[in-house]
Amino acid sequence: MSYDNRRGSKSARKRRKKRRIRFTLDSLTRIGLLILGVLIIVLGIVLLTKCGSDKEDKKTTTTTEATTTTPSGEIEPSSGDGDEESTTPNEDETPVDPASVYGDNITNDGKIIVCVDAGHGGEDGGCVGDNDRLEKDDSLRLAKAVQSALENLGVEVIMTRTGDTNPSKFERPAMANEAKADVFISIHRNSYQAEASVQGVEAWISSQNPTNSYNLSTAIMSALDEAGISRNRGVRTGTPDNASEDYAINSQSLMPSLILEIGFITNTTDNNLYDTKQQEYANAIAKAIFDWVSNQ
Repeated sequence: MSYDNRRGSKSARKRRKKRRIRFTLDSLTRIGLLILGVLIIVLGIVLLTKCGSDKEDKKTTTTTEATTTTPSGEIEPSSGDGDEESTTPNEDETPVDPASVYGDNITNDGKIIVCVDAGHGGEDGGCVGDNDRLEKDDSLRLAKAVQSALENLGVEVIMTRTGDTNPSKFERPAMANEAKADVFISIHRNSYQAEASVQGVEAWISSQNPTNSYNLSTAIMSALDEAGISRNRGVRTGTPDNASEDYAINSQSLMPSLILEIGFITNTTDNNLYDTKQQEYANAIAKAIFDWVSNQ
Protein backbone atom coordinates (compact mmCIF):
# COMPACT_ATOMS: atom_id res chain seq x y z
CA MET A 1 0.00 0.00 0.00
CA SER A 2 1.34 3.40 -0.93
CA TYR A 3 2.10 6.08 1.60
CA ASP A 4 -0.76 8.18 0.28
CA ASN A 5 -3.17 5.29 0.66
CA ARG A 6 -1.97 4.60 4.20
CA ARG A 7 -2.29 8.26 5.06
CA GLY A 8 -5.79 8.31 3.55
CA SER A 9 -6.77 5.26 5.60
CA LYS A 10 -5.48 6.85 8.78
CA SER A 11 -7.32 10.08 7.98
CA ALA A 12 -10.53 8.18 7.41
CA ARG A 13 -10.11 6.37 10.71
CA LYS A 14 -9.53 9.69 12.48
CA ARG A 15 -12.64 11.18 10.89
CA ARG A 16 -14.71 8.16 11.95
CA LYS A 17 -13.31 8.43 15.48
CA LYS A 18 -14.17 12.14 15.63
CA ARG A 19 -17.70 11.40 14.41
CA ARG A 20 -18.09 8.76 17.13
CA ILE A 21 -16.88 11.25 19.75
CA ARG A 22 -19.24 13.93 18.45
CA PHE A 23 -22.11 11.42 18.42
CA THR A 24 -21.31 10.42 22.01
CA LEU A 25 -21.17 14.06 23.14
CA ASP A 26 -24.43 14.84 21.33
CA SER A 27 -26.09 11.86 23.00
CA LEU A 28 -24.84 12.92 26.41
CA THR A 29 -26.07 16.47 25.77
CA ARG A 30 -29.55 15.23 24.82
CA ILE A 31 -29.68 12.96 27.88
CA GLY A 32 -28.55 15.85 30.10
CA LEU A 33 -31.23 18.15 28.69
CA LEU A 34 -33.86 15.44 29.19
CA ILE A 35 -32.84 14.97 32.83
CA LEU A 36 -32.87 18.75 33.35
CA GLY A 37 -36.38 18.96 31.88
CA VAL A 38 -37.62 16.23 34.23
CA LEU A 39 -36.07 18.02 37.22
CA ILE A 40 -37.77 21.29 36.22
CA ILE A 41 -41.16 19.54 35.97
CA VAL A 42 -40.68 17.87 39.37
CA LEU A 43 -39.66 21.21 40.90
CA GLY A 44 -42.77 22.84 39.44
CA ILE A 45 -44.99 20.16 40.96
CA VAL A 46 -43.31 20.59 44.35
CA LEU A 47 -43.83 24.35 44.24
CA LEU A 48 -47.43 23.92 43.14
CA THR A 49 -48.19 21.78 46.16
CA LYS A 50 -46.22 23.81 48.68
CA CYS A 51 -49.29 25.39 50.26
CA GLY A 52 -49.87 23.92 53.76
CA SER A 53 -52.74 21.56 54.19
CA ASP A 54 -55.71 22.00 51.94
CA LYS A 55 -58.23 24.24 53.67
CA GLU A 56 -58.61 22.56 57.04
CA ASP A 57 -62.25 22.15 56.15
CA LYS A 58 -61.01 19.54 53.67
CA LYS A 59 -63.53 18.00 51.36
CA THR A 60 -66.59 15.86 51.91
CA THR A 61 -68.18 14.30 48.88
CA THR A 62 -71.66 15.14 47.64
CA THR A 63 -73.37 13.89 44.53
CA THR A 64 -74.82 17.08 43.07
CA GLU A 65 -73.08 18.55 40.05
CA ALA A 66 -72.59 22.30 39.99
CA THR A 67 -71.10 24.99 37.81
CA THR A 68 -68.59 27.69 38.61
CA THR A 69 -69.63 31.30 38.28
CA THR A 70 -67.08 34.04 37.72
CA PRO A 71 -67.51 37.62 36.46
CA SER A 72 -65.33 37.02 33.44
CA GLY A 73 -66.34 33.44 32.81
CA GLU A 74 -62.69 32.43 33.04
CA ILE A 75 -61.46 29.56 35.14
CA GLU A 76 -57.97 30.26 36.40
CA PRO A 77 -55.89 28.32 38.88
CA SER A 78 -57.59 28.86 42.22
CA SER A 79 -54.94 27.77 44.61
CA GLY A 80 -51.71 25.94 45.09
CA ASP A 81 -53.26 23.62 47.62
CA GLY A 82 -52.30 20.00 47.32
CA ASP A 83 -51.71 16.80 49.27
CA GLU A 84 -55.38 16.44 50.04
CA GLU A 85 -55.90 14.63 53.32
CA SER A 86 -58.47 11.93 53.80
CA THR A 87 -61.85 13.04 55.09
CA THR A 88 -61.84 10.06 57.45
CA PRO A 89 -62.27 11.62 60.91
CA ASN A 90 -60.11 11.07 63.95
CA GLU A 91 -61.70 9.58 67.04
CA ASP A 92 -62.58 13.04 68.34
CA GLU A 93 -64.14 14.12 65.06
CA THR A 94 -67.73 13.25 64.29
CA PRO A 95 -68.83 14.21 60.80
CA VAL A 96 -72.49 14.10 59.96
CA ASP A 97 -74.00 12.98 56.70
CA PRO A 98 -74.16 16.22 54.66
CA ALA A 99 -77.63 15.27 53.41
CA SER A 100 -78.95 15.31 56.99
CA VAL A 101 -77.05 18.43 58.07
CA TYR A 102 -76.85 20.81 55.17
CA GLY A 103 -79.01 23.90 55.30
CA ASP A 104 -79.20 27.33 53.76
CA ASN A 105 -81.67 29.15 55.98
CA ILE A 106 -81.19 31.96 58.49
CA THR A 107 -82.81 31.78 61.93
CA ASN A 108 -84.70 35.05 61.38
CA ASP A 109 -85.58 35.50 65.07
CA GLY A 110 -84.77 39.21 65.24
CA LYS A 111 -81.22 38.68 66.52
CA ILE A 112 -78.32 38.41 64.10
CA ILE A 113 -75.64 35.85 64.96
CA VAL A 114 -72.59 35.39 62.76
CA CYS A 115 -69.90 32.73 63.15
CA VAL A 116 -66.50 33.90 61.92
CA ASP A 117 -63.82 31.30 61.23
CA ALA A 118 -60.14 32.15 60.86
CA GLY A 119 -58.67 29.47 58.62
CA HIS A 120 -55.94 27.08 59.75
CA GLY A 121 -54.03 27.70 63.01
CA GLY A 122 -51.70 25.88 65.38
CA GLU A 123 -49.35 23.51 63.56
CA ASP A 124 -51.30 24.10 60.35
CA GLY A 125 -49.85 27.33 59.00
CA GLY A 126 -51.81 27.17 55.77
CA CYS A 127 -50.29 28.70 52.66
CA VAL A 128 -46.88 30.35 52.79
CA GLY A 129 -45.88 33.61 51.13
CA ASP A 130 -42.66 35.58 50.90
CA ASN A 131 -40.66 36.06 54.09
CA ASP A 132 -42.46 33.08 55.63
CA ARG A 133 -45.76 34.92 55.71
CA LEU A 134 -48.39 32.46 56.96
CA GLU A 135 -52.03 32.21 56.00
CA LYS A 136 -53.05 31.29 59.55
CA ASP A 137 -51.78 34.66 60.84
CA ASP A 138 -53.36 36.72 58.06
CA SER A 139 -56.73 35.00 58.39
CA LEU A 140 -56.83 35.54 62.17
CA ARG A 141 -55.99 39.24 61.87
CA LEU A 142 -58.80 39.87 59.42
CA ALA A 143 -61.24 37.61 61.29
CA LYS A 144 -60.75 39.66 64.46
CA ALA A 145 -61.25 42.88 62.50
CA VAL A 146 -64.49 41.48 61.04
CA GLN A 147 -65.58 40.49 64.55
CA SER A 148 -65.13 44.05 65.80
CA ALA A 149 -66.89 45.55 62.78
CA LEU A 150 -69.87 43.21 63.22
CA GLU A 151 -70.10 43.89 66.95
CA ASN A 152 -70.15 47.62 66.21
CA LEU A 153 -73.29 46.92 64.16
CA GLY A 154 -74.91 45.11 67.09
CA VAL A 155 -74.26 41.62 65.76
CA GLU A 156 -73.45 38.72 68.10
CA VAL A 157 -70.25 37.08 66.89
CA ILE A 158 -69.03 33.54 67.50
CA MET A 159 -65.33 32.98 66.78
CA THR A 160 -64.06 29.47 66.01
CA ARG A 161 -60.64 30.57 67.25
CA THR A 162 -59.13 33.72 68.72
CA GLY A 163 -55.58 32.42 69.17
CA ASP A 164 -53.11 30.07 67.52
CA THR A 165 -55.29 26.96 67.76
CA ASN A 166 -56.60 24.60 65.11
CA PRO A 167 -60.16 23.31 65.61
CA SER A 168 -60.92 20.36 63.36
CA LYS A 169 -62.77 20.68 60.08
CA PHE A 170 -65.88 19.29 61.81
CA GLU A 171 -65.59 21.28 65.02
CA ARG A 172 -65.71 24.60 63.17
CA PRO A 173 -69.14 24.18 61.53
CA ALA A 174 -70.38 22.47 64.70
CA MET A 175 -69.70 25.71 66.61
CA ALA A 176 -71.78 27.64 64.09
CA ASN A 177 -74.60 25.10 64.24
CA GLU A 178 -74.63 25.02 68.04
CA ALA A 179 -74.82 28.82 68.18
CA LYS A 180 -77.67 28.77 65.63
CA ALA A 181 -75.78 31.33 63.60
CA ASP A 182 -77.45 33.06 60.68
CA VAL A 183 -74.23 33.14 58.66
CA PHE A 184 -70.98 31.17 58.74
CA ILE A 185 -67.97 32.78 57.05
CA SER A 186 -64.50 31.23 56.90
CA ILE A 187 -61.63 33.59 56.07
CA HIS A 188 -58.61 32.36 54.13
CA ARG A 189 -55.79 33.45 51.83
CA ASN A 190 -55.30 31.88 48.42
CA SER A 191 -52.05 30.61 46.91
CA TYR A 192 -50.59 29.68 43.54
CA GLN A 193 -46.88 29.00 43.85
CA ALA A 194 -46.40 28.20 40.17
CA GLU A 195 -47.41 31.67 38.99
CA ALA A 196 -47.04 34.66 41.30
CA SER A 197 -48.99 36.95 38.96
CA VAL A 198 -52.30 35.19 39.71
CA GLN A 199 -54.34 37.47 41.98
CA GLY A 200 -57.81 38.33 43.19
CA VAL A 201 -60.53 37.49 45.69
CA GLU A 202 -63.05 34.67 45.41
CA ALA A 203 -65.75 32.95 47.45
CA TRP A 204 -66.52 29.23 47.63
CA ILE A 205 -69.95 27.85 48.46
CA SER A 206 -71.55 24.40 48.48
CA SER A 207 -71.63 22.35 45.30
CA GLN A 208 -75.42 22.41 45.66
CA ASN A 209 -75.24 26.09 44.66
CA PRO A 210 -77.63 27.23 47.42
CA THR A 211 -79.50 30.46 46.72
CA ASN A 212 -78.89 32.16 50.08
CA SER A 213 -75.20 31.29 50.22
CA TYR A 214 -74.77 32.50 46.65
CA ASN A 215 -76.60 35.77 47.22
CA LEU A 216 -74.74 36.44 50.47
CA SER A 217 -71.38 35.70 48.85
CA THR A 218 -72.22 37.92 45.89
CA ALA A 219 -73.08 40.78 48.27
CA ILE A 220 -69.77 40.36 50.11
CA MET A 221 -67.79 40.21 46.86
CA SER A 222 -69.48 43.38 45.60
CA ALA A 223 -68.67 45.19 48.85
CA LEU A 224 -65.03 44.12 48.63
CA ASP A 225 -64.94 45.24 45.01
CA GLU A 226 -65.97 48.71 46.12
CA ALA A 227 -63.38 48.68 48.91
CA GLY A 228 -60.69 47.95 46.33
CA ILE A 229 -59.37 44.51 45.40
CA SER A 230 -57.03 43.46 42.60
CA ARG A 231 -59.69 41.36 40.89
CA ASN A 232 -63.14 39.96 41.60
CA ARG A 233 -62.84 36.26 40.78
CA GLY A 234 -66.47 35.62 41.61
CA VAL A 235 -68.45 33.02 43.54
CA ARG A 236 -67.46 29.41 42.89
CA THR A 237 -69.00 26.10 43.87
CA GLY A 238 -67.50 22.89 45.25
CA THR A 239 -63.70 22.82 45.34
CA PRO A 240 -60.96 23.72 42.83
CA ASP A 241 -60.44 20.03 42.06
CA ASN A 242 -64.04 18.89 41.83
CA ALA A 243 -67.28 20.85 41.55
CA SER A 244 -69.20 17.95 43.11
CA GLU A 245 -67.12 17.90 46.29
CA ASP A 246 -67.41 20.29 49.22
CA TYR A 247 -65.28 21.71 51.98
CA ALA A 248 -66.65 20.68 55.39
CA ILE A 249 -67.25 24.36 56.17
CA ASN A 250 -69.96 24.32 53.51
CA SER A 251 -71.24 20.75 53.71
CA GLN A 252 -71.56 20.52 57.50
CA SER A 253 -73.25 23.86 58.24
CA LEU A 254 -76.96 24.50 58.72
CA MET A 255 -76.92 28.11 57.55
CA PRO A 256 -75.67 30.12 54.56
CA SER A 257 -71.91 29.65 54.49
CA LEU A 258 -68.89 30.52 52.43
CA ILE A 259 -65.12 30.32 52.33
CA LEU A 260 -63.71 33.74 51.46
CA GLU A 261 -60.26 33.70 49.86
CA ILE A 262 -58.93 37.24 50.39
CA GLY A 263 -56.23 37.55 47.75
CA PHE A 264 -53.24 35.38 46.92
CA ILE A 265 -50.54 35.22 49.57
CA THR A 266 -48.14 34.50 46.69
CA ASN A 267 -48.94 37.82 44.97
CA THR A 268 -47.28 41.08 46.01
CA THR A 269 -50.20 43.30 45.01
CA ASP A 270 -52.71 41.23 46.96
CA ASN A 271 -50.47 41.23 50.03
CA ASN A 272 -50.05 45.00 49.91
CA LEU A 273 -53.81 45.47 49.58
CA TYR A 274 -54.42 43.01 52.41
CA ASP A 275 -52.12 44.96 54.72
CA THR A 276 -53.21 48.48 53.80
CA LYS A 277 -56.95 47.84 53.43
CA GLN A 278 -57.55 45.37 56.24
CA GLN A 279 -59.98 47.60 58.12
CA GLU A 280 -61.77 48.58 54.92
CA TYR A 281 -62.16 44.91 54.02
CA ALA A 282 -63.43 44.09 57.51
CA ASN A 283 -65.98 46.90 57.39
CA ALA A 284 -67.11 45.91 53.90
CA ILE A 285 -67.58 42.26 54.88
CA ALA A 286 -69.42 43.12 58.10
CA LYS A 287 -71.73 45.66 56.44
CA ALA A 288 -72.55 43.29 53.58
CA ILE A 289 -73.45 40.49 56.02
CA PHE A 290 -75.50 42.81 58.24
CA ASP A 291 -77.44 44.33 55.34
CA TRP A 292 -78.08 40.98 53.69
CA VAL A 293 -79.37 39.25 56.85
CA SER A 294 -81.44 42.31 57.82
CA ASN A 295 -83.24 42.17 54.48
CA GLN A 296 -84.20 38.51 54.68
